[in-house]
Amino acid sequence: MTEKRRFQVPSATNQFVKLYPIIAEIVEELELEGNEKFRFAVCVSEAFTNAFYHGNQSDPAKVVELAFTWDQETITVEIADQGRGKVNDINLDTDLSSISPQETSGRGVAIITSFADKVEVNEKDGGGLKVTMIWHRQAKPGPKTSVLTR
Repeated sequence: MTEKRRFQVPSATNQFVKLYPIIAEIVEELELEGNEKFRFAVCVSEAFTNAFYHGNQSDPAKVVELAFTWDQETITVEIADQGRGKVNDINLDTDLSSISPQETSGRGVAIITSFADKVEVNEKDGGGLKVTMIWHRQAKPGPKTSVLTR
């Protein structure tokens, strides 16, 4: 059975904190723990931050859309902005080893591509970008039924 949750968060600075209860709710429904929980939460947070600040430029008239879909085999997260970005603006080939620890920005895409099994970026009709992150689930012994895998 496929489960789906959708959220919209306005890009007003005081609304940014709404992301954390959303992540907590989804992590609980997915029964993620440990490293899998961390990797998932970081990816969602990084993609949301990019959409909020870089895509929507913290414009309170714009929203960040989040869609979480999962079943026994796959977890998919889509995060979309209403900005003016283009696919060519995003370098999905950046890896963590090429990022300087002294930099204060520019690590998000590298983190996402390192932690998710698959990442796609597409331009939306009407403007904006949609980042799709996919993880493949694997059966795990014990009371929990699945984990994220790399």
